Amino acid sequence: MFFPKTVSVAGVRIRVVRRDLSEDDCFGLWSHDSKTIIIDSNLSGNDLLGALRHEVLEASFSLSGLAWCEGPISTGTEGIIRCLDEIFFPVWDPLHDRMRE
Repeated sequence: MFFPKTVSVAGVRIRVVRRDLSEDDCFGLWSHDSKTIIIDSNLSGNDLLGALRHEVLEASFSLSGLAWCEGPISTGTEGIIRCLDEIFFPVWDPLHDRMRE
């Protein structure tokens, strides 16, 4: 499976690396300061794709400034991103695939 070394988010080049994150108890991490996404090297298939998509969303919220807003979102974007991961994309992806046929 192809796996990118970089992605561009909002015109910013983001480095993507794989590292064992089992001690961090997570599938992926986003670092705004270093502009790096780290994905657990133990992941494969849909888990790998889902983790990368999740961290690209984290980067998108961070780079857009939404992650830094006051109000309900100021407590963190994790809940919003998990909503997209678990509710929106499971509806959108199959619908999008069917519409492309």
